[in-house]
Amino acid sequence: MAKHHTCMRRLLVVGSPGAGKTRLSGLLADKLGLPLIHLDYYRFNPHWVPVERQHWLSLTAEIAAGPQWIIDGTWEGSFPICMPRADTLIWLDLPRSTCLRRVMLRSLRNFGRLRPELNGCREFLPCVPQVWSYPAKQRPNIVHKIERFGRHLSVIRLRNDHETDAFIATLGDKPNRSPMSAVGDRSSTTRLGADMSHSPRWLRGNSFRLW
Repeated sequence: MAKHHTCMRRLLVVGSPGAGKTRLSGLLADKLGLPLIHLDYYRFNPHWVPVERQHWLSLTAEIAAGPQWIIDGTWEGSFPICMPRADTLIWLDLPRSTCLRRVMLRSLRNFGRLRPELNGCREFLPCVPQVWSYPAKQRPNIVHKIERFGRHLSVIRLRNDHETDAFIATLGDKPNRSPMSAVGDRSSTTRLGADMSHSPRWLRGNSFRLW
């Protein structure tokens, strides 16, 4: 797959729990040399105590006002803040079965351990209800929020590990020399079949898709 380059300075990574947002965000930060922010870190105090909502939204707005970032998080309240500031949205749109398997394995493997992307929170029971309800609730909400707040975005939709690996490969083996250098070309689009024919135009992509 050919490499493409354009300006990507503020990237928002979204998707279901278990889709691989933390891993992908870390790889992107290494490749692009951009600061990485996990919204979960600011959403919870130690021991999974939620941060007061208005304070968290203020923190999110302060983060989003920065000139360069990679933000990992699919929190409802963050979309109206982060999407208008982002230039690129990377959507890990993996099957529910894949995400369910991953959150179960992650919880079994790391039960009781501190999660590095969180603020003093230990792995405990998996977020199965959120993963299960994601296709019916959060996924349509992502579509709606992009239509409302992110029509300017380059949307990269990754539907499996193969597409994710292919996307990462376009970034090269070393961090870009400039944080403004990244992957993407709006003219590079692979068409999908009829299964997405009633979806918004930007969602109709077979491989990773740049709107």
